[in-house]
Amino acid sequence: MDKYGFPRQGYKAKKPVPGWKTGDIINVVKGKNAGLKGVRIKTVRSKGNFDVRHRDKILSVSRSHIQPIHSGDGYNYSF
Repeated sequence: MDKYGFPRQGYKAKKPVPGWKTGDIINVVKGKNAGLKGVRIKTVRSKGNFDVRHRDKILSVSRSHIQPIHSGDGYNYSF
């Protein structure tokens, strides 16, 4: 039921990791892939890991190893 008492069509989806979404631009500051700058998040996983695209490779990075640069808003940016 929604807040007005009507049946919902389905469940309300939750964000896998609050505050992060596909398309955000980040720097990797720790870990195996430290030093990557201005990479875009490709996939947000529910356990707190992200897949980032760097050149032709897809790398997995933990959320504790990154620093946000720009939130994805639908536009393409290059830094």
